This record gives sequence, structure tokens and C-alpha cells, in this order.
Amino acid sequence: MNQPVGLRIHGGCSSSIFRKSLRLYSDSEFDYPLFTDRPSTLAHKRLILRSGGNDYKYSLLTDAFMQKMVRHLPVATQANRAAVVFLNGEYWGVHTLDERYDKYYFNKLYRVATDSLDLLTLSLGIEVDEGDQTTYDAFYNYFANNNPVNYTYVKTLMDVENFTDYYIAEIFSSNTDWPHNNQVLWRKRVTPGTPTNHYGNDGRWRWALKDMDYGLGLMNQSNHNTLATATDNGVFGGYTRYLRRLLDIDEFKVYFINRFADLLNTTFNPTRTSAMLTEMKNEYSPAMQEHFTRWPEGNTYQGWLTNVEKIRTFIQQRPDFVREHIRNKFGLPANYNLTLGVSNTEQGYIKINTIELVPSTAGVSQNPYPWTGSYFQGNPIKVTARSRVGYKFMHWKEANTIISTDSVYTIASLNSARSLEAVFASDAVIKVTPTPYALAQCDYRMESWSSSATAGTYPPHMQFVHMSTEDPTLVATVADTVLGLYNHTSRTRLNGLNENGFPLLTLVLIIPIQGIYLVV
Repeated sequence: MNQPVGLRIHGGCSSSIFRKSLRLYSDSEFDYPLFTDRPSTLAHKRLILRSGGNDYKYSLLTDAFMQKMVRHLPVATQANRAAVVFLNGEYWGVHTLDERYDKYYFNKLYRVATDSLDLLTLSLGIEVDEGDQTTYDAFYNYFANNNPVNYTYVKTLMDVENFTDYYIAEIFSSNTDWPHNNQVLWRKRVTPGTPTNHYGNDGRWRWALKDMDYGLGLMNQSNHNTLATATDNGVFGGYTRYLRRLLDIDEFKVYFINRFADLLNTTFNPTRTSAMLTEMKNEYSPAMQEHFTRWPEGNTYQGWLTNVEKIRTFIQQRPDFVREHIRNKFGLPANYNLTLGVSNTEQGYIKINTIELVPSTAGVSQNPYPWTGSYFQGNPIKVTARSRVGYKFMHWKEANTIISTDSVYTIASLNSARSLEAVFASDAVIKVTPTPYALAQCDYRMESWSSSATAGTYPPHMQFVHMSTEDPTLVATVADTVLGLYNHTSRTRLNGLNENGFPLLTLVLIIPIQGIYLVV
């Protein structure tokens, strides 16, 4: 990437340090896929070279690590990567290259038009970054003037799932520069509750994660009771009112406790988070010796390694301390392990509360069963058995005894460690034709097709074929290979898009091609 950019100093208190954070502006867009956890076709207009904020001389990566840890949750986060910076040819040390929250970010990721965004930051007051605060004032005043609040109505004003995960992430991290500071809220400027096909376009308020530098042990030990801070009605009570009002509602309280337990068992599972920290440590480490030679600031490379390991200690110890804080806050007697299994993983799986116990869920292993999680005595837990196509749920079994034939089973209170198994069987009524094939078991797998492949070629080990009828049924047969052009720059064609697969591009005059299939 080699292009002119605009440049300005970025940040609040951290702008006073010598190695400042920098904001980058492009007249058009940055013409390079900068972040591996974003689509390669996603172009950015503004970026941040972040110094590490308040963590600038300790680990530099606290905020970046926390953002990556919860990237999969329904909370806006900033993609990031380590970067070595030179200014006018002078070595300027290690920064983190971040996305920036602005109208272009929410346009690219959430399809909110740049002139249709309300974007606010709560920082000992309200800072309006985009739009205005009229709708926010009404939202705030509803919570201020109503106790209790109407939960059904509240859910039309705010995305409760987003809010819950955001607060859980902040509480887990023990971020002490919050909640009076660094709260980012956004909404599309439409009437709240407007039907939409796109997430984030319904006019409800949502939260975005920002500036986590005072978390993960920088200012507090892993036993810090951030839940108490997040529900305190003292000098910052106006910033904690949303959570306090919602926790007065039994339905939300049960959801909040279970969602926290679910994420402690998965997203914040120390095995997962420790592995992620090692990966990020390895990303930054090669550049850190030279960085601290340039910017000693009371630290060294060995000191940096020690600080990273302090983060590791924090994330390993934090789940048990947070469970203790939850028990104390809500008067719950104890935690017990709940172990879940299935009779056959090819026939079905289990959902517990808000999480599906499948390999694609963050924090769940490739071979999930038997799976064990820690849950709270006194808070009802719901487990759901889900059968796969061609199979049916039979019953729940505990200690070789059938305890329920309902696929949804509720444990009113987990009073001791328990072990349940969901039993599935073949469903003779459902005949699946053709038999589903697990593509992962195939010897060949299409992971990419080079955008620079020779014109007229097929992807390796593949052909494009068309069927014997325009709207093929299960009995349709392959008629022939598609005789169109491959990887050309004009006419109807199929082009490689690297890891993004390939598009079928047609002329304005569309000639129907009978159902195209891929044959390995």
C-alpha cells in the first residue's frame, strides 16, 4: 500500500505522551486488506495507529487482545493488528493498527448510511460524534423517570442481547476506566423497532467496545469486583442506571446470570483465552526489543514479557472470582458442574441457555462431548436437545434413568453436580435423499481460487456443470460441463476471488444457465 493519507494526533489523556496515537485519513479508501478477521473486500476510509493508550508502556496490547477475545459476540469491536511505524523514515516503534468507530465503519459493517447514524460517547458527559442526542436523551430520561421500567418496551429501544454482552465483557476485563468513560453507543436514525433485514438497522441503541487499557490487570488484580462497580448507585449512578433497572426485572436477571455463566464457560474459558494471548504475544514479540530500545519509558523487553504473563494470570484466575462476585450479588449459594453428553454426535447436539455446544462456537472444542460447565445454584438452566436431519430426539437420561422426553429440559436449581445425556435415534419417517455428505471428510476442499489464474482454466480438481433441467429436482442428472469462459475480464464469466470463492458474472442481457453445480 502506497498512497497519500491525512494524519492527526488521536486520543484523550494518552495524547500527552511522546509516542502519540495517530489517526489516518484516506481521500478514497485504503487499498489493501489490512485485517485477517474482516472480509478481504472490506475497504477502510479511516484508521488509527494506536500507541496502546494508558497501556502504552506496559503490554501495549490489552485493548487489542480484549477486542479480539470477544470479536464473535454481537458487540461492535475494532479489528486490529500489530504495526511497526516509521515517520519520515524515522523508526517510531510498535503501534496497533485499529479500525476507527465513525460513520464509515458503521456503513461498511452494518450498512447504516453515513448520514443516518447517531454515534455517541459517554465520557463524563455526552460527546456527539455523529447525528444528535435527541433520541438518546429520551432513552436516558425513560430510565431515569421510570422504576421499574417496562421490559417489553425497553426491548424496542435497545438491543438487550448486545447490551448484556457488552457489560459482561467490560465486567470480566475489570476495566476501571468505565462505566463513567469510554461507553460508545450507536443507532440508525429510524424509528426504534423498524423492521429490517440487516442487523443494526432497526433504530435501537447498541454498544461498542472501546479503550480497554485499564482492564486485564493493569490497574486491579483479578479479584476486583467490577460487577459491584457496574451496579453502584453512587457518584456515577447515571452511567450504571441501565443495568440496575434491568436487573430489577426477574426475566432479565435470570438471563444475565445465565449468559454470564455461558460466556465464562466458553468465550472466557482460560484454555481459549490463554491460547489467544500466546498467539498475540508471538505477533508482537519480534518487534518489542527494538521498540523498548527506542522508547525505554521505564520498561524493557523482559519487563514486557512479564507484563504479558500478568495478563495470562489474570485471565486464568478471573472466571472463578467473577463467579464469586455473581453469587454474592444475587444471593446464589454455590456453583456446580453440569456435564452434558449426546448418544451420537452425528445425530444431534445440545444447546444450553444461549450457546450451542458445537465446534463452531467459540470456546467449544472440536470434540465437544462430554462437555462440562459451571452454573449457579438457584438460577434456572435450560438445556435443549436438537436433532440433525434424519434423526429424532428420544429422551434425556441421567444415571441410566430416563428423566424427560421433552427436548427442552429445565433445571430449576442446580443443587449438585449433574450429568445428563441427550439420546437420539434414526427417524424412519424422514427420508433424506440424497444422503447428506460431510464435505469435511472429502479428500478435496476448495479454499480459494486465485484471482490471477490463467484465463480459461478451472479451479484445481473442480468442474462447473449444469443439470438436465432448469429447476433441477433430486432426480435431475448432470447434462454437461458449463462451456462458458473462465477468469476472463468481459462477457459472461466466472472469476476467482482468492479465498472468497468466485462470482458468476453475466451481461445485462441475461441468458439463463441451468442450475450450476460444482463437481469434485
